[in-house]
Amino acid sequence: MTNTSNAKRITTAKKPPAEDLHLEPFDPKRHMDEVVDLGGHCFADRGDFFTARKRYRERLGDTSGWFNPAVSRVGLLDGRIVSFVGICDYLMRVGKARLRTAGVGMVCTHGDYRKRGLVSRTMDAVLAACAADGFDVSVLFGIPNFYSRFGYTRAWSETIWTVELDELPQEEPPVALQKGPQHLLGDLARLYDRENNLLTGTAVHPARKPLPGSHGFLSHTWADSRGRLAGFVMSQPKGDTLNWICSAGDVEQALRVLAHEARRSLCRRVRFEHLHHDHPLCLRIRQGNCRAETVYARDGRAMIRTVNLASTLEKMVPEFEQRLAASSFISWSGDLLLADPREKAMLKIRKGRVSIASPTKTPHAIRGGDALAQLLIGTDEPTDVVQSHGMKLSGETKGLVPALFPERHPTLNTLDRY
Repeated sequence: MTNTSNAKRITTAKKPPAEDLHLEPFDPKRHMDEVVDLGGHCFADRGDFFTARKRYRERLGDTSGWFNPAVSRVGLLDGRIVSFVGICDYLMRVGKARLRTAGVGMVCTHGDYRKRGLVSRTMDAVLAACAADGFDVSVLFGIPNFYSRFGYTRAWSETIWTVELDELPQEEPPVALQKGPQHLLGDLARLYDRENNLLTGTAVHPARKPLPGSHGFLSHTWADSRGRLAGFVMSQPKGDTLNWICSAGDVEQALRVLAHEARRSLCRRVRFEHLHHDHPLCLRIRQGNCRAETVYARDGRAMIRTVNLASTLEKMVPEFEQRLAASSFISWSGDLLLADPREKAMLKIRKGRVSIASPTKTPHAIRGGDALAQLLIGTDEPTDVVQSHGMKLSGETKGLVPALFPERHPTLNTLDRY
């Protein structure tokens, strides 16, 4: 009887309300082991707790500036860490612009505390911290039916390009290949950045520590006639398919290297995932025989949210001016209001010159809801974005929208995913 009574008292004990959740920045010295254990339990690979735990520790232990502990948040309840949201701090290209991006990753809740709104409170705290710290936008790769409540909208579609081995060059690479590093560091990073300089969605690579997750790649580099780095290819075989990971340099040479690795690994095809639509390699394979499979996800997968609308527009001014110069609106003058559910900002346009001003009354306005972020990065054709999300346009914005916000096929490379 006593044991039954005790059991009843335990099962009916009232759990602390979510309002008691204490949120604070991630402190590696105090929180590392407990957060690593939490991540291991939440994201164990096929039951392999220790593999997930190791991956978490690698990411959280980065001190190069890629992982930002100051804006990441842990949630404490009952004297333990029950929620965590981590932020990767990087620059994302939008044409000429470089937007400071909060990459949301490592989102987890303790199994005993789920469905109580704890991770929602943690996300709200993280987004507030990101806004205060000067981030422009936030990008994540999420699950369906969850992140839209925080203002996230689809960032881009995912296209996989597949080329059969018979369609690739039969010649062996004409230059000697060297086994290269598996990370974008030093000269490799500079070569990669030069090739991706204007490709929207890609990440700028500073000289930093290796990113986690690149173990197991095949990596080869080649040099020019003067011995200087001229290109590289990273790939990874899986079954009868060679997965392209990353490359830079002469496209024909890269294809010969991929064909060489595919034959050596007994692969029948090469698969290009997260390859930018406008990358020279993608332009080249589209000239031959290939198969493309595109997935459009309304919610989940790649998603984006504005964090500071005015600062985002400020950094995009050179890009706006270049776009206007190539359009029929080069001589147009007026004030354009842009509004999402949280902020408003004004573009002052004077015959091709653009500046940012405080919002005032104007006949020209784009009230775009959360999907305004799609216009900013060129997710799709602008008229499709406007129509599919029911954006409200006034004044002369019907013509301005295609001029200012063309489709840019944003994509983030496999090596930079978080």
